[in-house]
Amino acid sequence: MPVSRSLSFAFIHVRKTAGTSMSRALESIDPQLYLNEKGLWDVLCVHPDRRHLLEKIRAFYLVGSVNNFPQWHLPAVIVRDLVGRREWHGLFSFAFVRNPWDLVVSAYHFERRYLAQTHVNRVEPDRAEAIRRCATFEQFVRLYPLLEPLDMTSMIVDENDRNIVSFVGRFESLSTDFAEICRQIGASGVGLPHENRSEDRRDYRSYYSAQTRQIVARYFSRDIDRFEYEY
Repeated sequence: MPVSRSLSFAFIHVRKTAGTSMSRALESIDPQLYLNEKGLWDVLCVHPDRRHLLEKIRAFYLVGSVNNFPQWHLPAVIVRDLVGRREWHGLFSFAFVRNPWDLVVSAYHFERRYLAQTHVNRVEPDRAEAIRRCATFEQFVRLYPLLEPLDMTSMIVDENDRNIVSFVGRFESLSTDFAEICRQIGASGVGLPHENRSEDRRDYRSYYSAQTRQIVARYFSRDIDRFEYEY
């Protein structure tokens, strides 16, 4: 969730929407991005509303380590409260969404690669154990609600379900939408690398049974309605 105070933007990083690639591109134009590290203790310990913020973060992420938590996956309401509402309203904020069925397949491949990293068991034992229990895609789909926020909509709305992000792009039109964001923040011509690419995945539809398809549809029902996604 990088925030640039020099260029007045905030990027709400919804998982598996090319956010790492966008973060790398944004770092090239502002190396001093705020909320662009791992770990929340340093941020929370100096914040006057730290207890309330931690409670809100735990409501979004049930499993995971605060010590190793990537700051760039914070929901918009948390970032708004961290920087203060006055500063938030002066920022051009943006996020990206993705077809939910495609997103879950991408997350499945990413988490399997993540678990293979030697440090994961040490820094995130709960998440590692949850992923280890997902030997099949069906098991991963069933466990997914424990690993991630409620849905993509929850990353961009406030407590009253109102969108508080200035621009919502789509993974399906990534290049065009990111170019528009760069134009808005005065950074036209910034290249977009491709990080965390899944090399071994098939078309997302081939992963689903009728049952797992419906599980994802229920889980992401607000996103499907709000962004008009279809299987």
